[in-house]
Amino acid sequence: MIMIGFRVTKEFKKFLEELADSENRTLSSFLLNAILYYIKEEKGIDYKKDQKPPKQSSQ
Repeated sequence: MIMIGFRVTKEFKKFLEELADSENRTLSSFLLNAILYYIKEEKGIDYKKDQKPPKQSSQ
C-alpha cells in the first residue's frame, strides 16, 4: 500500500476522528470506506483491486 495525504484544519480532523470513533474504525479506515462509498453511490462503480478507472468521454 502507499500513503496519500491531504491538509485539513485541526477542527475538521477532530470531527473526522470522532466520526471514525463512533464506528469503531481508525481514521484511515473511515476515510477509505467513505471514499469507496462515494465512488459506488455517486459514480456507480464498485471498486475491485487492480481495476482501472473508466475512460472519460470527450465532449
